[in-house]
Amino acid sequence: MNKFRERLAELGLMNSWPAWFDEFHSHLQTYKAEHGDCDVPHNYKCEDGYRLGYQVRCVRMSRKRGDTVRVTPEMIAELDALGFIWDASDRWGTNRKGEKDTTS
Repeated sequence: MNKFRERLAELGLMNSWPAWFDEFHSHLQTYKAEHGDCDVPHNYKCEDGYRLGYQVRCVRMSRKRGDTVRVTPEMIAELDALGFIWDASDRWGTNRKGEKDTTS
């Protein structure tokens, strides 16, 4: 259990995450430790076959749709603390074609 979840548990505020989120978060932490960031390629598979890239896409889409049942505010905070990239097209200030984004 990480420090954030330990603190929530100490305060009696932590409900257990769904199993899918525990697995996702664990794989994402491993990816970050190995690669130095959470910039997971869309087709990335972990050594155990876990489709991390696909799950990253699903989590992004759930948040974009406002699906707070699948991705709760607590999960969002946990992923933010890890350095999760919510908008893959804006990770370097460029659009998907690699051109500088001048719309913002």
